[in-house]
Amino acid sequence: MESEKPGTGLLTGLSKHCNKAGCMALLGLLGCILLLAGCTGRKREMRGVEAEGEIQQEASGFVGSHGDSTGAANKKIHVWAVYWDNKEILKKMEALKEDVEGVSYFAVYFDSGKKMFLPEGVMDMKAAIEESSKERKTNSYLTFVNDLLKEGGGSSLKDRELLYHLLSSKESREEHIKEILKMTEQGGFDGIEIDYEAIKTDMELWKLFTSFVNELYGKVSEKGLKLRVVLEPGAPVEKLGFIKGPEYVFMCYNLYGYNTEPGPKADKDFLISMVEKGKFVPGETCFAVANGGFDFIKDSGEAEQISTEEAWKRQKQAGEKAVRRDEKSGCKVYSYWDNKGQEHEVWYADDETLTFWYDILEGSGAKQISLWRLGG
Repeated sequence: MESEKPGTGLLTGLSKHCNKAGCMALLGLLGCILLLAGCTGRKREMRGVEAEGEIQQEASGFVGSHGDSTGAANKKIHVWAVYWDNKEILKKMEALKEDVEGVSYFAVYFDSGKKMFLPEGVMDMKAAIEESSKERKTNSYLTFVNDLLKEGGGSSLKDRELLYHLLSSKESREEHIKEILKMTEQGGFDGIEIDYEAIKTDMELWKLFTSFVNELYGKVSEKGLKLRVVLEPGAPVEKLGFIKGPEYVFMCYNLYGYNTEPGPKADKDFLISMVEKGKFVPGETCFAVANGGFDFIKDSGEAEQISTEEAWKRQKQAGEKAVRRDEKSGCKVYSYWDNKGQEHEVWYADDETLTFWYDILEGSGAKQISLWRLGG
């Protein structure tokens, strides 16, 4: 997923788990995230995210005069919903109606003691969505991410050492699985989504992660639950031994972003390559795209992740005639100058872009599609 700025629900969720020092850690986390917000999106690695870590999941959409930022148009999609954006998410769900077949609720984090906690806002959001969609069944998944509060303040996002702590032995994996199942069942979710990122080229950790996924699926099946496993574009799936059963979700975004030249989150060749990559895992696969985009400062090389709505606002500075649509990616592109005399180049996805991406994925053989994220 891509990086996003959590709201006050994270503070509420932690209140039951932290003493004074823990609260200071939380404030450090929020400060860190607010600082990163100018260059976030879900993190990812989501959600955008440099692999070393900013809190997951990137792009954001919105409901307004410019469309619903899903490009769904009679396509069945799975979506992510974040707990700090309930109002916009409910609007989006109402606009999509029958198009949403599943919702992943973002997310379970880890406190400074490496214990999982669920912000209260997640359950509030789940209750609101289910109340507004009583007439249709939508599968619900609880998302688990490897974002960690640090002792004494601050945070470690997409933390690899946390994964070693959780997955290094069969005993530790069994305990982790037990806690995951307990939290999922208590929340009344239909399934589990594992979104552990920034493993990169660490093959030892990949092997531990693969064992964890395979063992988790065995327990999930016994409980009658579903399992989704989110995989970053660089995951070496051809070298891993995942079993058939879970749904494997490939992140098809962040082709360009932080630390790159200006460009789109995805283009045709990249999307086709991700579908090909999906052939290396057994069973069901799903391919996730992200709305929103990036605002690149051309001279400095800095990049800021922005929502579709924000891209529309900044587009006014460029003027409609300055906006073009990139042929390979379907993204809208424009340049503008800020009040500091810096030239910016913005690439973002609108409804037409998302429809273009969906068609490429489906034309390449994709059966299931996901969108990061609702709201914005």
